Amino acid sequence: MASARPPRGTAWCGGCGAYLAVPPGARSVRCALCRAVTRVERRGHHGGHGGALGFIKGLISAFAPPPPLTPSAGAAAAASSASATPPPEEDGDPYRVPTRANLLAAMRWLVEGCSAGDSLVLHFSGHGVQKLDVDGDEADGYDEALCPVDFERAGVILDDEINETIVRPLVAGVKLHAIVDTCHSGTILDLPFLCRLSRTGYWQWENHCRRPELAKGTSGGLAISISGCGDSQTSSDTTAFSGGAATGAMTYSFIKAVETEPGTTYGRLLSAMRATIRGGGGEVGIPGPLGAFFRRVITFSCAQEPQLCASEPFDIYRKPFLL
Repeated sequence: MASARPPRGTAWCGGCGAYLAVPPGARSVRCALCRAVTRVERRGHHGGHGGALGFIKGLISAFAPPPPLTPSAGAAAAASSASATPPPEEDGDPYRVPTRANLLAAMRWLVEGCSAGDSLVLHFSGHGVQKLDVDGDEADGYDEALCPVDFERAGVILDDEINETIVRPLVAGVKLHAIVDTCHSGTILDLPFLCRLSRTGYWQWENHCRRPELAKGTSGGLAISISGCGDSQTSSDTTAFSGGAATGAMTYSFIKAVETEPGTTYGRLLSAMRATIRGGGGEVGIPGPLGAFFRRVITFSCAQEPQLCASEPFDIYRKPFLL
């Protein structure tokens, strides 16, 4: 899910990010360092987006390994819809293919006619990239963006466009949760506030609104995003959690955290997700103290960290997580 492709004949390890040599015709390769199995993107001969379609099809199938959420967790519907989603070409409905036009239409449909008491959920798992910011509203100088299946022809979906489409229409009494498992997704909704959370539990909200005249908030509602990693980080698929098929690390850690502690707070949810990724994403098949040392090095240098953003600040250890 990185923002640029590795050279031909190589791939990036989905577990630790190292370069891997890929034998001709191979569909997957195991990393000698972290032992994660990385699927190799197959680049089609008829247009540049053939490989991307295969990649996203793999992402859809990756939802099967995590166990379904229980109704008491408050997100059973989200889990069941994810695990039951068929590959778009098998579903037969052209409007379910994740093209740029279809994704934007789905976002508009989600918020259309929303009113007080509505609770909306958006989940996206796929490619994410960064683009040079041209309007000066980004603290790091880059816009974050989602890559639809046809992004090489139709373009990406910038965070500015996502904000305008699904954040600003939210009226008072409406709540939106966006769960985004992509690279560079920390501020993918372009929300004004980013929560900084240390491993010791200290937290504070950062105001990322560089240009107050550019409204990035809602129309009175509440928007919250839980994303796979920081804006400068990449999100990984890994086999460390499922023991077999590659699964999105953030998606797995989110489902596990909600299922393990129903009624959790946003702070505990975020901490649990990060702990799961640190514990599984840095898995190294070396026993004893030496293995522990390598796991610690990999964890501190490579592990992605899920992020929390919101349209308004709140106490993350007092506010319960409710979809």
